[in-house]
Amino acid sequence: MYITLEQETLLKGAAAREQRSEAEIIRAALDDRLRPRRVGEPQTAKDPLWDIVGVGSSDRRDVSENVDRHLYGRGRR
Repeated sequence: MYITLEQETLLKGAAAREQRSEAEIIRAALDDRLRPRRVGEPQTAKDPLWDIVGVGSSDRRDVSENVDRHLYGRGRR
């Protein structure tokens, strides 16, 4: 398999960042591209960013409205 120099650079960066082998990343990319998608399967289920949801849970109910106050101790300007 031949890839461009840019693809190789991106692949090496992804492998280092994700602590996975280049081959593993290539196989996952091929699976994502070639396997038929199931109807109704949300793409967010595969997104590792969703793993952090709930990490900062709190009993406070006003965090989104008062994020500056909670993070920095002051209100919005």
